[in-house]
Amino acid sequence: MRLLLVTLDTESENQRSLGQLHAICSKYQLDIVAPGDLGGIMAENYDVWLLAGEIVPDAKQNDWYGSLVELIRGSGNAVVGVGLGFEIVCAAFNVVLADIAEIGTAATVMVPTEDGAKLFQGTDPIRIHEQNRWLVERESLPKVLQALALSEDVVEAFKHKNLPVYALQLYPEDFEYPSDGKLVFENLLAGLKKAAPRSAALLE
Repeated sequence: MRLLLVTLDTESENQRSLGQLHAICSKYQLDIVAPGDLGGIMAENYDVWLLAGEIVPDAKQNDWYGSLVELIRGSGNAVVGVGLGFEIVCAAFNVVLADIAEIGTAATVMVPTEDGAKLFQGTDPIRIHEQNRWLVERESLPKVLQALALSEDVVEAFKHKNLPVYALQLYPEDFEYPSDGKLVFENLLAGLKKAAPRSAALLE
């Protein structure tokens, strides 16, 4: 399986959060690219596009932001969005992002939904640390999307019902037990690999 990791961070201090995710992806054939260098990339050359980066307030001002939104909507590629990638997947499917009045780091328990049971298999309970600028309420999720995990009715992970598109707010490092975060992403990538070709790449 060939992966393209699009690193949405430009500052080295933010790129450290990609460490464990990069290690997990390295088990596959992996290319890494900055979003500004996507012009020469052929989407069909990759089985999975992984969009990952720390959330920043002005991300939408970048030309690549809209390009990635259109890629998710129109190419049919398997896509996994993490952090800022989660936000971009939300934009692609018109998910409402509710602003958080006060941004702070919080520890909470994430509960898989019935649809997310296989993805989060082996992680019970799932304790996480998160710092978000916004949240997605479960009742606001469009019908074409399925919640995979919740924390107090806030959507932490979701997938498209018919397309191989997944979004997670969390990096592996955001899990209280690092082995849990590693396992979740390994489950996801292994499921996408097993479901190849791309048109069938849904982890049920």
